[in-house]
Amino acid sequence: MTMTQSWTEQVLASTTDEVKPVVRDRAAIRAGQTMLYPSARLVDEYIRAIPEGECRDIATVRRDLAARRGAFATCLPTLRDRLLAIAEAAFDELDDGALLQEVTPVWRVHVEHSDVLLRRLSFEPAFLLDLRASEHDHPVEIDRQAA
Repeated sequence: MTMTQSWTEQVLASTTDEVKPVVRDRAAIRAGQTMLYPSARLVDEYIRAIPEGECRDIATVRRDLAARRGAFATCLPTLRDRLLAIAEAAFDELDDGALLQEVTPVWRVHVEHSDVLLRRLSFEPAFLLDLRASEHDHPVEIDRQAA
């Protein structure tokens, strides 16, 4: 019998990035160009490096991650899955009493209100949006209880 991994365990276990050539043309990538399928660990490290009070949009994250691994593009569905796991892990850790400074600041990745990622969260997206707004307005003093 296998136990279900927590979100944090899933993030920690996802350590292998894959860069593969695309087999057929897609919206913004041609057959033969390379696509990065990032690990949660790579995405987590990227997010942790975003300075406090700053934010990156999904397009920037995709470009930056692809460049880090020498790929032409980053797979959006894979990135969304990794962001979901990281957001859920952060929420669980905060719920378990972790300090805000101890969790991955996933709120620093700007996700459009209409993005499917926000609908997949097990908690209200306002939690992340409030953290982003609070950090932007008061970078040093964030009360996780108020968020």
